[in-house]
Amino acid sequence: MTVGTLGVTRYPNAPRSDTIEAGNIFEDYVCDRLSGMGIVLRTYKSKQFQLGKGENRIGWEIKLDEGVIKYKHLSIEIAERSRNDPALKWTNSGIYRNDNSWLYVHGNMETFWILFKPALVKFFEDTHPATQEKFGTIKTFYLEYQDADKLGIRVICKEGVTAVSA
Repeated sequence: MTVGTLGVTRYPNAPRSDTIEAGNIFEDYVCDRLSGMGIVLRTYKSKQFQLGKGENRIGWEIKLDEGVIKYKHLSIEIAERSRNDPALKWTNSGIYRNDNSWLYVHGNMETFWILFKPALVKFFEDTHPATQEKFGTIKTFYLEYQDADKLGIRVICKEGVTAVSA
């Protein structure tokens, strides 16, 4: 992770240059959808607040997974490093990030899940799924839809309609 112009963080090994902006748009989208359901969520945008307090005051982590529909599974993050350099150590992130988050919102603008973060950690530790490295900077495991549906609530968003499946 490096700091670019105007202090904007970017990931040098990310597959696209607008990775952070895409994530921010998804966060805004989730906040808007949840607001329509009576849940008001405001995310912190500054690094100072994100590192000191978490992604937001209420403790919800929001992760964009653009492949969730195409691949029929969620790619749950467990570790990261700032760039693709094998000499760098992995740092806990995602469900293992030590912050105030207790809920994990994961998916894309068609479908996302609201998952209990401790349940994801327990699932990972109990089942020991294979892990994958992406771009040399992110470690994930795959959570199949049926397991995600057992661990959380699926929110389906189509044509302005939000449907919840519990």
